[in-house]
Order: sequence, then C-alpha cells, then structure tokens
Amino acid sequence: MVNLPSNFAQKFPRLQIIDLSNNRFQTFPTVLLQCTDLQSINFWSNTLNSLPDELVNLEKLQILSISGNRWRALPD
Repeated sequence: MVNLPSNFAQKFPRLQIIDLSNNRFQTFPTVLLQCTDLQSINFWSNTLNSLPDELVNLEKLQILSISGNRWRALPD
C-alpha cells in the first residue's frame, strides 16, 4: 500500500488505532490528520522520509511508531 483513499477519514470517523506497518508509504497520508480520535499510529517499516508539522494537532495521539523508515526531517 502506498496511499489511503481521500475519503478514508469519512469512512472511519472514530478510528483510534491504525497499523500501516510493512507497506510502501513514502509520505504521511494527510487524510489521517482528519482522524482526530487517533490514539495510536504504526508506520513501522515503510519508506517515510518526513512527518507533517500538523501531526501535533492529533491531540489524542499517544503512540507513534515510526522506526524502520528513511528519515530526512522530523517536525520541530
């Protein structure tokens, strides 16, 4: 998998946990920023190289697993 559908947040408005490990995401799917109930995101072993600054707006997020990627930049 390399991306999520644009209507993903509308289909899963109360999503709390998502495991997107072992895929081929090169960029963080910004549609996840609309899933304001997210508490845990697993992006282990993808090809991400940066995270969006807006990630801090996911106020309920407690776990962000991002090891095994190709980091160039992380939000301040």
